[in-house]
Amino acid sequence: MRALFVHGIEDRGASWAPTCAALGEDIECLTPDFPWQMFTDFVWLSDINPEQAVRRSLEEVRPDLCIAHSFGALALVEALLRCPEELRPRGMVLVAPFYLSESERLDWTLLDRTRAEFGQLMRDSIVSRTRRAGRTIGEEALQGMVAKLLSGINPLAFTQLFGHFALMRRRRLEDVGVPGRLLASRNDPGFAGARATELSTRLGLELTLLPGRDHFLHYTAPETVADTIRTLLLKESSA
Repeated sequence: MRALFVHGIEDRGASWAPTCAALGEDIECLTPDFPWQMFTDFVWLSDINPEQAVRRSLEEVRPDLCIAHSFGALALVEALLRCPEELRPRGMVLVAPFYLSESERLDWTLLDRTRAEFGQLMRDSIVSRTRRAGRTIGEEALQGMVAKLLSGINPLAFTQLFGHFALMRRRRLEDVGVPGRLLASRNDPGFAGARATELSTRLGLELTLLPGRDHFLHYTAPETVADTIRTLLLKESSA
């Protein structure tokens, strides 16, 4: 069983290591770094878009499963909508994707709110990683780390995220046709409320919402992510 893992924006393939360890050796975990990894300048956008980058991996790996987080989940969905049937995996797990429901207004207020939420998510990512490492960090030090992280992020990272987030609702999501699961936290700002139920319905994925607002479940709850993958495998094997 071969699984392709797609990381989120300003992240790396190595972030999936705890989830892969929790899965054990029965699954071959492939965790490449995608162009939107940490510290990129996003000049690659002049030659390739995120959907094309994921499709290349699908062509090279031919995975049985795809697991994708956040921005990576959006890129995966767009790749699946455009790739031929033979490249589509047997199942997928989307972890904490972003999605704008069809009833929400796309305006400057939404842009400003999403920009603030993006900054908060970067703060959450630092907290998640330090907790996973068994460390604590004071507020002053945390603020300094967040400021340094945000200053090192290319503005195109946010504009790419916002563009895919805003346009995903216009895609023909019902045509993806890949079964699977959708895992997120109930109060994750990019996926709260009607967003979660609408996306799961349109994609035909089973939805699991965990308590809290944690966006980085592959850092803080890798065992839960692994259990979600196993549940999908059991369902597919019994189908």
